[in-house]
Amino acid sequence: MVLLISEREGEDSGNTEAFGAIADCYTEFGDLEKAATFYDQYIARLQTD
Repeated sequence: MVLLISEREGEDSGNTEAFGAIADCYTEFGDLEKAATFYDQYIARLQTD
């Protein structure tokens, strides 16, 4: 939901934390492939922020 709102509003300052939180949720659910996708996005944003 956060990512959709960010895209709609053109404001993505909270996306870094959102990617990390989403990745953590997928990890808890045991879906490590989806978690890895979001962790990659999280790390990429940390390197550019």
